[in-house]
Amino acid sequence: MNKLQMVWNKQNRPVEILMEKKDEYIAEIEARLKSGFSCAGEGEVVAMKLCIALGKSAIKSAYVQNVEDVKSLEWTTNSEKVRLLYFEQLALEVESGNKTRALEHFENPKNAIEAWYKNKVDTFRSQAKLKELYRDAIAKEFDCIQNKVSKATNKKDIDRILQEHIRDVDDQYYSKLDPKDDDFGAFWNSMSHHLQSQIETELNKAISLPLVSDNPEVQRRMGCTEHCYWCGALCWGARNHQVLKKSNPEMECHHSCHQPQGLKRTCNKRNNRLLSGSCHLTTDATRVFFKEFLYGDGIPWIDAKRDHFADWKFDAHCIATFDELMKWFFYKLHRDIAERDEVLPADWNDLRESKCVNLRLGDILKVVRSKI
Repeated sequence: MNKLQMVWNKQNRPVEILMEKKDEYIAEIEARLKSGFSCAGEGEVVAMKLCIALGKSAIKSAYVQNVEDVKSLEWTTNSEKVRLLYFEQLALEVESGNKTRALEHFENPKNAIEAWYKNKVDTFRSQAKLKELYRDAIAKEFDCIQNKVSKATNKKDIDRILQEHIRDVDDQYYSKLDPKDDDFGAFWNSMSHHLQSQIETELNKAISLPLVSDNPEVQRRMGCTEHCYWCGALCWGARNHQVLKKSNPEMECHHSCHQPQGLKRTCNKRNNRLLSGSCHLTTDATRVFFKEFLYGDGIPWIDAKRDHFADWKFDAHCIATFDELMKWFFYKLHRDIAERDEVLPADWNDLRESKCVNLRLGDILKVVRSKI
């Protein structure tokens, strides 16, 4: 919401518009001070405005191309592939002895995967590659402009060209040219000369493209990133699927392949050991302890689900690849989680009964990579 407000302010508030166009106005004032309101001076101003419009159009084109290329990546096809790649990278780090990022993920899954995804798509291309996209786009735009300008016979023709290109970049604050052709030759020569020299400046200036991660379609492919309170499993719903609540209450609920609860530091209240079982295995009569029910007798799981976690589904929804991978993570990390939170690691018998032992990462990742 704040970003939308900032965009609206830049386009509608006079002070914001002035600040946004400060450099353009200064450049125009300098051109007027140097050449006055002569035909040559007018030609220089028009060249400057055309180059600015070309630069904006080229940034827009480069950004659109960058977004399309990110969307065409195999791993960004859908949220399942996004997560498979993410967890594959975490698993390889853990296997190599680096557990830091994995532990951070299971502490706050939503923030962790969103930060990773943002960085991954925003750095898909290096700054140098982005500059290449921009230069290619502006070169094409410039060839098009030159072709149109060469055929112009009066200021009305030039004004149409200028208005067309400014309209393409949503710039509504340009005053039309004075249509008088006192000396169109001098105007045209000045415009052509400065167009050629200023385009070089545009080609070599530092640029900043909008972030790919802010694109709604790119965000959608990450899916919902809310996580289960008890086990930390990420929701498998579509991005912003909660807005469908009125038309389809079932669609609004978060749903997931629940995982060992100990990954989110959930313990057995009696012995303070991390739990190896998943949420869907918890029986309705089991008493659970959380928030205002942390102390005392807790409340039955059936009541907790109905009254406090109604926005989540806790029925069995296992996807074998994720189920095995999360159990592998728990086996590898449960001692580190316990040490960090000053609780006891999972019981060996519970680990075995929950099938968290004797899992081979190589076999799991072989399936993961086939899906990516």
